[in-house]
Amino acid sequence: MPEENEVLLERAVFGQQVEAFLHSEIGSYLINRAQSEVEEALRKLRNCSESELKQIQSEVWRAESIVIWLSQAVEDGLRALNILDGEEE
Repeated sequence: MPEENEVLLERAVFGQQVEAFLHSEIGSYLINRAQSEVEEALRKLRNCSESELKQIQSEVWRAESIVIWLSQAVEDGLRALNILDGEEE
């Protein structure tokens, strides 16, 4: 159990680090940049050719993935913290 608690603590700390990063100027920049890229790619979809579709889909996937990965790290850290606090199993 102590080893499990150590892993949970590491996950909780990492999640808090990611959350702090997201609230920093660099984190805000990356989130805003990703959102802008998604919006631009969605605008391109309105007038794209079939051959451009895969490229545009890739642009959306890349930008959305960054935000999802960071959000998942924060959520995983919160979940670990809740387990350590005995609020979740």
